[in-house]
Amino acid sequence: MEEQVLKIFVFDDSPANRRSAEITLAGHDLTIVGTYDEAQDALVACADYDVVLTDLMVPASAREQGSTGRALVGQEMPIGTTIALLAVMLGVKNVCVFSNMNHHHHPAVAALDVFWEITAQRTTAKKVVNIQCYSGDEGMVDTDLGKGKNWASVLRHLMTW
Repeated sequence: MEEQVLKIFVFDDSPANRRSAEITLAGHDLTIVGTYDEAQDALVACADYDVVLTDLMVPASAREQGSTGRALVGQEMPIGTTIALLAVMLGVKNVCVFSNMNHHHHPAVAALDVFWEITAQRTTAKKVVNIQCYSGDEGMVDTDLGKGKNWASVLRHLMTW
């Protein structure tokens, strides 16, 4: 049986994770971006994706920041969820925030556990947000840029949930 070619949007600030997306999602129609501004602009311009996969912890954007917010620009924050919510609002049916952080080690990741609970209770609903967390080397693949996330693993999980 031939695998369906999906139009997939991937957002991750790590070069190794972007490279692993190219490797593990080869054969799909991919758009891969590395900054929050690129992700927001690309989705607003065209949200015609089957799947959106986004990192959780990404550097804060300088866009629309006041004096207090400018001090946070470039710091990693749990704002990948904003890209996930934007994708949902724009009509993407399969959206996943994919973090390789242990949910017991950061409150932003732990707070996302509610999506697992809701998705599990509403098995007849279309998947719009799903969370996959790995710690350490579990769920990682080797690339020429170092270890990266196994995006194909989370895609399989998301599409068969």
